[in-house]
Amino acid sequence: MIDTVNRAQGIECLPWRQTKEQSQLDWKRFRAAIRLPDRHHAPKAPDRAATADAVSPASSCHPATDCLQQRLQANAALLKAAGSHLEWLSALLGEQRHAIALADADGVLLTVIGNWPEAQSLGLAAGQIWSQDNTGESAIGAALARAEPVLAACQTRACATAPIRLAGGKTVGAIEISAPVAALDASLLLLAAHTAQIIGQALDTATRLAQAESLKLLALLSSFTAHELVAPLAATKTLLDLISLDQLPPKSASMVAAACSNTERLLQVVMELRILGGSHDRCFRTTHLPRLVEQAIAQAGLATVELDNALSARSTYIACNPGLLNRALLNLLRNAQDAVADSGRVGVRLEEADAWVRIVVWDTGPGIPPQHRHSLFEESFTTKPGGSGLGLLLVRAIVERVHEGRLRFEPNRPRGCRFQLWLPLPPA
Repeated sequence: MIDTVNRAQGIECLPWRQTKEQSQLDWKRFRAAIRLPDRHHAPKAPDRAATADAVSPASSCHPATDCLQQRLQANAALLKAAGSHLEWLSALLGEQRHAIALADADGVLLTVIGNWPEAQSLGLAAGQIWSQDNTGESAIGAALARAEPVLAACQTRACATAPIRLAGGKTVGAIEISAPVAALDASLLLLAAHTAQIIGQALDTATRLAQAESLKLLALLSSFTAHELVAPLAATKTLLDLISLDQLPPKSASMVAAACSNTERLLQVVMELRILGGSHDRCFRTTHLPRLVEQAIAQAGLATVELDNALSARSTYIACNPGLLNRALLNLLRNAQDAVADSGRVGVRLEEADAWVRIVVWDTGPGIPPQHRHSLFEESFTTKPGGSGLGLLLVRAIVERVHEGRLRFEPNRPRGCRFQLWLPLPPA
């Protein structure tokens, strides 16, 4: 049955819970075309319908006021990930009149393909705006705003729209299948939803590959820079130490001490670059983990940290590089301190989980917004003014590259952040 949303405006909306068995589409042909999983493993449809209060597929669209070329360049990755899937979908629909539109996260149409001659007169042309704010007028706007599929119909056409989402939950665009009103069918919605899911997965894969290439380049530059700097900096530090042994006037002694301090900081940076570049030395030692954590807390200058030690005798001592692990903990503790300022709490929990030691650093600060969580461990990501964006990248390199562990983030409850450092225990 088709639910009537607004008979006065001639607008109708089909429930998203419509089953595949009611569809007129040949599902075997569809799966073969875009490699969908078996229906028993298909994503479960939401329990509630996309009610789309007063949603119309073609009520209001306006020419884009910004440069379409800039829009296309900004969404080049989305266009590349979607291109072949849109072509497959158009081929699947065959001779049935249709237009398939791809929109960005702002509701601007990036490309439209299909065999419907009247598509452009209906507003289906690249550069048209179907704004997310127009949830009362645009099916694309409704799908973007609600982050769920929408099937709508009016006097001019029927359309099925689904948002394109990344693994982290971020909505990056939408796909819309338009057809004559007589073709209104649940299969349109299922086609749109599955195709949007596949495009999202393709975009995730492309993003991970790009990040891997970027990290590989960063590692190469870091290793080269560290190699070129370490020798002259070490020599400079030695000379400054020798000069400081002489009886110097107070002003000169102060200048030499400042130069020594700055050189030590530069050597620390070189060590971090070596870690990022993968040219570090493991230098593992048997280390008393609770004592190492207490030292990091003291170095971070945190007066009140809730330390919860649930380690057994077996996991109290671990094999690690204490200097690097201390550096990772310092970064996380200082981030937590900056997040809570003077009004929140910071805590550390140590516990054993099977063959792992887990160090949890948590705070009750404002937390990381959902739209930023997928970028948390990318280079140059920072929420601090003037931040380098390398802090969490360094922590990840220390935990995963040096110690062959795992670094995980999750929101703290009811607010804040939780970073988990998983370090492997030696065999019993």
